[in-house]
Amino acid sequence: MSLSQVKAVANSLFCHRTLIFLLCIQPLFVLTVKSWSSGALVLGGLASLIATTLLKPTSTDHSPGKTWQYHTFLLSFSLLFICVGITGLLRQDLHVAHLDSPARFLLAIPVFILIRRSTIDALTALTITTAAGTLLTLGYQMLPSSKPRWDADRMSSHFADPLSFGYISLAFALLALTSISQTKHHKHGPKLVALQGLAFAAGLYMNIQTQSRTGWLAIPVLAAIAFYVNRKSVTLRKFSIFASAFIVSTLALYHGSEIVQKRIAVTLDEILNYSFEGVAPETSVGLRLTFLRIATDMILQRPLLGFGDTQASKPEVPANVREYASDFAIDFALSAGFHNEIATTAVQYGVFSALAAALCFAVPLSIYWLGLRSESYMSRHAASLGIAFTLVYMISSVSTEVFGLKYTVSLYAMTTAILCGIVTRNDQ
Repeated sequence: MSLSQVKAVANSLFCHRTLIFLLCIQPLFVLTVKSWSSGALVLGGLASLIATTLLKPTSTDHSPGKTWQYHTFLLSFSLLFICVGITGLLRQDLHVAHLDSPARFLLAIPVFILIRRSTIDALTALTITTAAGTLLTLGYQMLPSSKPRWDADRMSSHFADPLSFGYISLAFALLALTSISQTKHHKHGPKLVALQGLAFAAGLYMNIQTQSRTGWLAIPVLAAIAFYVNRKSVTLRKFSIFASAFIVSTLALYHGSEIVQKRIAVTLDEILNYSFEGVAPETSVGLRLTFLRIATDMILQRPLLGFGDTQASKPEVPANVREYASDFAIDFALSAGFHNEIATTAVQYGVFSALAAALCFAVPLSIYWLGLRSESYMSRHAASLGIAFTLVYMISSVSTEVFGLKYTVSLYAMTTAILCGIVTRNDQ
């Protein structure tokens, strides 16, 4: 078969649609099949790289504003790899493993380019696979053969810990909830609303069962953003209904779930009883606060290059750290991370690498925010989903590493590439 014939097949509508759908299957088994998320990203990235050289662009002549967004996205998804690589070379301890997570952002770039150049409806495919993946995950959890690796009374899987399992479940739940209000005009609207409603309930249920508070703050933040975006069309009556519904549902969730009551009470108690005098208490919240204090002192000691992989080679912490941190807290932070994405990155690879990691949140959020004002319904829908998804990840990153695990960073990179690709298309 000649090259021209290969290109003709690649440019067929069926081939194009099949490829776009395959890029959206990652959420199906992200929490049930180990390495599924990473495999989907690697195959999707390579397939997209090949396809962008064969497929004719169907969405061209982008406006200057969207061209600027395009270049900013490429920079943000490349910068972490560059910064980690440079600091490793300067410290003379660079290993391939250090570049594993940053490289996943690079792999997602061809996906972003392909989606941006296409006019195929990737959004419906992504929302359906996300909802289906949420329901499949709950179904898997109900099987007798499903044995969690972690604490038996906290929902997880054989590779996903309760924290990661919890915030991904919450992200999928909020994606489903956001989709409900956006799919009413779709030709299959009632069916999609029913699917998304079930997925929202399933995702929220699984999140609560993990007993993880990671990401909960995203719910009121997302509600506040929704109100701000729609403030011009919101009457006093609509606001009263919305506020009442939000308060009633929140109170119902609180009083109806013993887990939620317990976790909120424990959180408040641990915050109020944390002491900055002497060795800090080793509670869940207390350790996280101590980790941040340790990270701050270590960053001040080596702000530009960082200490490298603290798990592989544990550095000596500053002397003043032992005045407030126990040996357990110090060893845990160095071995398992500081339970904060930006702090861990800054300690290991320097403040510029931490800034690059922060841009992986900030740039997509800015693209989504501008997308909310797009003339294209699909762009606005993708922007709404992107804000919900990124908020959960960003808020969760305050209390755990979200780019440190292969399946979590792969999910974020791939989903973000697809949604940003849709938002930065031409308005159709």
